[in-house]
Amino acid sequence: MFILEVQILGNIRPDSIKKVAHELLEAYPKEFKKDFQHNKLKVGELTDVKSIVNRNRIAGYITRILSPRQRKTIGIFDEEQPDL
Repeated sequence: MFILEVQILGNIRPDSIKKVAHELLEAYPKEFKKDFQHNKLKVGELTDVKSIVNRNRIAGYITRILSPRQRKTIGIFDEEQPDL
């Protein structure tokens, strides 16, 4: 018996978005929560990002870091696991 697990792949984000998000989390660790709307406002307050799209991407990446998804279980099989 084995359980088949699938991990859903996320979006590809530019290194600049990741860099700013990690810098914000290091500098202000208590300012951010698992809520995207809250993080969006905080990114706007703490940075001088002029683009709304980039602000949202940074806030979304921070939210993703703070609340990672769990793997989804597809099903349980009674067969033996095949040799790979």
